[in-house]
Amino acid sequence: MLSASQSWPSKAAPHPTEAVTTTGTCVTWASRRIRPSSTPAWATAQFIFDDATRTLIYTINVFGVAPELVTAAHIHQIGAVGVNTDPKYLLLEKGMLNASGKVTIYASDVPALLAGDMYVN
Repeated sequence: MLSASQSWPSKAAPHPTEAVTTTGTCVTWASRRIRPSSTPAWATAQFIFDDATRTLIYTINVFGVAPELVTAAHIHQIGAVGVNTDPKYLLLEKGMLNASGKVTIYASDVPALLAGDMYVN
């Protein structure tokens, strides 16, 4: 499995009529998983978040592993250290090495997303 954390640049509050787009790049992060992976697999991911529509546009590329060994990639909300949380948003399906798409983030998850309190696994 792949683990990742997102850190977003801080942004001043926009004028109410302006749409805000936040861009970030995903970095590998496995320290909060209960069973950290020992596979040579790694991934890159890019995200663009549009605050006005709550749309997260993403691209993920997986390297160093055969497709049949890829289980999936999801966005999770960070829980307590040592506690895995349930997937919230599917990004990459079983057997896929590359994916691009978009998901609409629930309004209640936007603060956690922008605070870096969600991760890809």
